[in-house]
Amino acid sequence: MDYNSYTIEDFALDRDFREWVLQPDDHSDAYWNNWLQEHPERLADIKAAKRILENLSFPYHELSDEDEHLIFNNITSRIDGTNDEVPVRFMPLDSYSSNGTRIWAKLAVAASLVLAMVAAIYSLIKVTENNQLAYTTDFGETREVQLEDGTVVVLNANSKLYVGEFEAENADREVWLDGEAFFNVIHTASDQKFIVHANKVDVNVLGTEFNVFSRGKKSQIDLASGKVVLKNQVTQEDVDMMPGERVTYDTPTEQAVKEEVDPEEVSSWKNNLLIFRRTSLEEISELLKTNYDIDVFFTQGASSEHYFTGTVPADNIDLLLTTISKTFDLEINRKGQTVIIKPNL
Repeated sequence: MDYNSYTIEDFALDRDFREWVLQPDDHSDAYWNNWLQEHPERLADIKAAKRILENLSFPYHELSDEDEHLIFNNITSRIDGTNDEVPVRFMPLDSYSSNGTRIWAKLAVAASLVLAMVAAIYSLIKVTENNQLAYTTDFGETREVQLEDGTVVVLNANSKLYVGEFEAENADREVWLDGEAFFNVIHTASDQKFIVHANKVDVNVLGTEFNVFSRGKKSQIDLASGKVVLKNQVTQEDVDMMPGERVTYDTPTEQAVKEEVDPEEVSSWKNNLLIFRRTSLEEISELLKTNYDIDVFFTQGASSEHYFTGTVPADNIDLLLTTISKTFDLEINRKGQTVIIKPNL
């Protein structure tokens, strides 16, 4: 079973997953624990699906023949368009008879009830801050969140942060990042590690400030203060970082590339600034797509190999485009979420 493509709703409706949550045994525990070790990025989804199932409470009761006949007639009428109001009843799954048509009528109602309940509870999880397992940002949006231990995380645009349980006093604090975030990690009295999983690279800290970029196969860590240790799960390479250093992995299998960076630039985006230091227009176009959902096209021989240096407000993309246009004598036209760049003839 390809569980890696499952959504939270898919897990909640999967028979084997439900049996593990509601009636676990040694075999199912071993299977799902092994699966989570291989797919740690799905921990938040698994926890959300488990919470959904654990909160479901159906008032089961046996249906009389009259009730079954009424439900079947209402479903038939709804299909024919002759009845717009169908009374909904909870039905026990273990009381189905072998009468074919009636079984399918019951299954249809039961499935719709489960789906509705799953959707309702999932929506509550998504919007309830205190119970949230995943924090997300939209295109062009940044968001500051405080975790249970007091750690403050600022998420950049189009990013997701999955948070593990912080309950055990001596257990590691673990989060999974897809996107970009700046962390101000709180040091605990018991010296708990704080681990950011970014692709196949683990960022291990006790208390410090750093920025993590994790998209596709690329991972990039910028350290503003303190000290972190990076662990590449593929190459088993450890890299120690000091303030003012940047480490980049273009793919999990490649060696780390370390370079110096201005610590003040590490968190510039969360201060609503985009700082470019000899950044190619191709890289800038990738940033616009990733963070703002803006597609950039180079036409009529316009080159993306120009290198731009400058600082602009992160919420003023039109100013950035105007500055680039004047700097490199390019004609840049923006229409909605599409930007066309061509030579200024």
